Amino acid sequence: GRSGYVVFLVLVVWCFVLWRGLKGMVLGTFAAVVVGIVAFTFSSSVHDRVMKGVTEIQSFATIPTETSLGRRMVMYQTTLGIIRENPLFGLGTGGFKQEFSAIAAEKYSGWRATSADDPHNQYLFILAENGFVGLAAFLFMIAMILKYALKSGSIYGKMAAGCLLAWCATSLFSGHFRTFPEGHL
Repeated sequence: GRSGYVVFLVLVVWCFVLWRGLKGMVLGTFAAVVVGIVAFTFSSSVHDRVMKGVTEIQSFATIPTETSLGRRMVMYQTTLGIIRENPLFGLGTGGFKQEFSAIAAEKYSGWRATSADDPHNQYLFILAENGFVGLAAFLFMIAMILKYALKSGSIYGKMAAGCLLAWCATSLFSGHFRTFPEGHL
């Protein structure tokens, strides 16, 4: 799916970073953009999946049936409202589903009013439940894992760091740190 595209592009950049250091980040970003453009232009499946996502995002407020990205847009908007109300410490761990459900039931109808226990963006989820304090702690933990994975100089540490960076990127659109086996690792 689309998460796989994100993982691939992150790992392209990561390979260049491992090869050339910080200069590699620029080269890798350029390479990832070129690969993305080429794949979008010449692969009908990539093009169709991306364009389907764009259409779902653009029409989520008016379409009568639920779509993957349309659902995410409703979840993002509602979650951002929750964060605005409780920015520093959030709702508290475990408070998301109840608060989201109450807001969705009041604000929306049809498929948009469906309850959710995760907004499919781990950073928004952490902000909603634990505020900026919780997000800072989470990002610090990720930074420490990356630091020590890279400090050893081992190829396995570097591979683990690449996987973690890919999960960090896909967690902008999914629940990898909370609901998938990657989060348990």
